[in-house]
Amino acid sequence: MDPVTSQSTSLRRVTATIAAALTLLVACTATDQPTAEQKQKMLEIHTESAQQYLAMGELERAQDQARKGLEIDPESVKLRLINGWALQRRGQTNDILRAESVFRELLGTDDYRANLGLGETLERKGLVCSEAADAIRSGDRVSEAADPSVRVAELEQEAQNAWVESHAMLTRALERHPGDIDAIGGLIRVSALLGHDRESLDWCARHLEATVTDLNFWQQRILRPDISAEEEAYFRSLIKRLTHRQVATHLHAATLLVKNGDKGEAIEHLDAVAELDPARTEVFSRRAELALELGRYDQAIVDIDTFLRLCKKDFEHPDVKRAWRLRGEAEAKKRALLPTQ
Repeated sequence: MDPVTSQSTSLRRVTATIAAALTLLVACTATDQPTAEQKQKMLEIHTESAQQYLAMGELERAQDQARKGLEIDPESVKLRLINGWALQRRGQTNDILRAESVFRELLGTDDYRANLGLGETLERKGLVCSEAADAIRSGDRVSEAADPSVRVAELEQEAQNAWVESHAMLTRALERHPGDIDAIGGLIRVSALLGHDRESLDWCARHLEATVTDLNFWQQRILRPDISAEEEAYFRSLIKRLTHRQVATHLHAATLLVKNGDKGEAIEHLDAVAELDPARTEVFSRRAELALELGRYDQAIVDIDTFLRLCKKDFEHPDVKRAWRLRGEAEAKKRALLPTQ
């Protein structure tokens, strides 16, 4: 089942859930006050709807359902978490600050996702501060501070503080829920933001190990002869998500390895990406460049030819021109190695 069909299935599911809520609401208004059982059912419906909308990326609808559920049970941890996730994913500065407040209030609960949510929110908060500092430094943003350089230093320190606390929160989430791939993924990113490249690479290895196990599991499940269309759509969505995670992790690891001079190992990660996503054109151009630098001219030429075959860009595009230039360089260096007659 394709992504559009899968999305339609999710939409039908959430629509059916909302319809059930409306039916129950009519039943409640037929009496003076809803019963405790009716309230509980409404709460379950709003929670399920909020979760489904959040998974679909319908953030405003997710927040609306969470708000309605919280009117019934203001202490619902699930709904407060959903509200925090929705705010965080909206991505605006005020939303991130509100999400931070939501997750901090939940730290005293037994749910490890409060640590996870706060960790990821603080990661984003640090990025906002870092980007603001860069914008002031470059002149793209005007600071009202008397000394803009002082404000840049303050923002950079705020970013560091946010990432340090983010690292602590994600580590705590992993302690409370060992093997959680979201926590591990967050530690990959935050370790790199803090400049701890080797630690980030170690987390990459753990993330790849965990996602390979999960990917193999779901790939086996999808082969079941009695699988329903809805189950197939769900399993395929999980496989797609896990594959995307693996690709992103391999690319991140390759970038860090190149930065630290380990180009041969970086190529191994790009090999994995090419196998997972053979239509990803930029992988072949990146691998070709590294192969050229390592003197692997035949590999460089093959990768450049693959890039040119897959690339949809115009001949005059800088990426295409650069590919042809690299190919010419690889051919010339390869000829230089041939024995003279």
